[in-house]
Amino acid sequence: MTLSLAPFLLLAANSPGGSEIPAGPLYAAVAGLTGAIAYVFKLLIDSHERRHTETLAHHDSLVESVKKEREQTTEDRKAHIARLESLVGQIAGERTAQQREMVTAITTNIEAIRANTLAREKANSEIAELMKEVPKTVIVALSELGMLPLPAKPAKG
Repeated sequence: MTLSLAPFLLLAANSPGGSEIPAGPLYAAVAGLTGAIAYVFKLLIDSHERRHTETLAHHDSLVESVKKEREQTTEDRKAHIARLESLVGQIAGERTAQQREMVTAITTNIEAIRANTLAREKANSEIAELMKEVPKTVIVALSELGMLPLPAKPAKG
């Protein structure tokens, strides 16, 4: 809708005072300008409402997207926590099994050390007994071979 003021300006120029616009055309011009202004405001308001609606739709979409992303992040975090807890339990179980194996190995080693100690003590005891017998046996053997005279037996009496 276009509005031209040219006819009104011609009327004003041709009027008896030269600057007055007759009331009828003046009111028509004012009414036309008012309609044009109202139409421009309506276009501006419609444009503003459309942009507002688009902005709200975009905002709602963004908010929904952020909510979904947060939910996904929360789910991922829970899954990671569950996996870590599982791994901690698995490691604890493996550690307990390793500790059990170590205790078994230590117990076996202690028993082996104890048995070796008893065997060594027994062997040392037998060696000590043999060492007591060896000099007697050597002396007797040397005496029998005549290499060593036997001591005379003291007389009783």
